[in-house]
Parts: sequence; C-alpha cells; structure tokens
Amino acid sequence: MTDLKNVFEELADGSAVGVDEHDVLCRIRRRRRVRSGLTAAAGVAAVAAVAVGAYAAIPGRTTTPVAGPVTTALTTPRPAPVAPYQCGDGFPAPDPAGGSRQIATVTLTEKSISRTATGWSGSVRSTFRYNGGLPHPLIAGLPPKWAAVIHDGRMVGHATVSTRARPVELEAGRSRVVDAGIDIRSCTGTSLPSGEYLLYEDLDPTAKPSKDLVKSGPIGRLQLP
Repeated sequence: MTDLKNVFEELADGSAVGVDEHDVLCRIRRRRRVRSGLTAAAGVAAVAAVAVGAYAAIPGRTTTPVAGPVTTALTTPRPAPVAPYQCGDGFPAPDPAGGSRQIATVTLTEKSISRTATGWSGSVRSTFRYNGGLPHPLIAGLPPKWAAVIHDGRMVGHATVSTRARPVELEAGRSRVVDAGIDIRSCTGTSLPSGEYLLYEDLDPTAKPSKDLVKSGPIGRLQLP
C-alpha cells in the first residue's frame, strides 16, 4: 500500500511518473510476507510465554496463585485424610466391615488411662490378628507406634504407643496380645474434653504423605476421662 500511495501523490502533483506494475506488485507482496511473518512470530512467542508461566506456577506452587480454579485447588482441603494425618483433618464415619477386609487387623483396648497436664497417659492392650491371604506366615504382632486421635470426626491429637515386645511369626488365623504404653497429646496445644475418642493407625509425623489408612477402620475406641 505504501508504494501505490506514493505513486498517487506524485500523480496528483503532476509529476511525470513511470509505473512498472510488475515491480510494484512484487514489492507489495514481499512486504506483506514480512509483516505476516512478524505477526506469526509474535503469536508463537506469546503462546510460549503462557506455557512457561503455567509450568512455573503449578509444580512448585511458589508463585502467587491467580483467581479461578487454581486458587480453589490450592485452598480446598484434602478430599480424604492421607497419613500422616494433619490436625483438623475430617474423618468419615467408620466402616464396620473395614477391618475384616485387611490381611491383618490391630485392636487397641483401654487398660488404664489418666489425664495429665497436656493430655492422657496410661496403658492399652493390643490384639494383632493375621487374617491370612499371604503364601507364608507373617512376621509381625506389634501395635503401631503412632496413632491419630479423633473426636467428633476431626483429628485433635497424636498418640505414641510403646512396647518392649518383639515381632513374632504368626500363622493365618492366629492372634497375639501385647500390653503397651500410650501417650496422648492435643495437636493444638489446648486441653481436650473428656469423652469418646477413636484411634487410627498413623505414620511417623515426619513421613511423606502416603496411603489412606482410614479405610482399614479405627484401631481403638477409648473413653478418656
């Protein structure tokens, strides 16, 4: 278009102009190709910038989340508790048949528990039962070392279970009973009320999130003073 504009301006001035149509058309087409190439390059650069920005924001979550689905995903609580459980995690109502589907089940029953300045302390009896399902005996028989303490469907504390017993070999259908000490602490640092509490097997608090242990059901139901 610039070439024709110049030609028309010279004609309007009365200047003698020799127009080579073939040359003008070639130059017009060449300039259009250049402009089209620059526009396409700019579009590719913009797409690449968006892709890199999305990649940087999602994996590390180190950037400020933008409004919309990303913010919702980052702030929405976990749909199901995943061990090691976190203070405040919501626990569904226990499945009465949950434990029966497991290769092994553990049950903690209260022996003697009293309130302390920061929670409760005492002793429990652990019954470990190997239900079978493996082609060989199970080397086990001990209670879990860590448990999540649940009250009214929420995790409110941690429990540590200690025993000097050693693992033993269990045949299918056999059980082992072990007495163990238990120490229960509020995970918020505040005093917990008396009442019924559920214990779920948990992982080491420093462990990375792992399997959902809620499905196997609670391992204890304690009436804490």
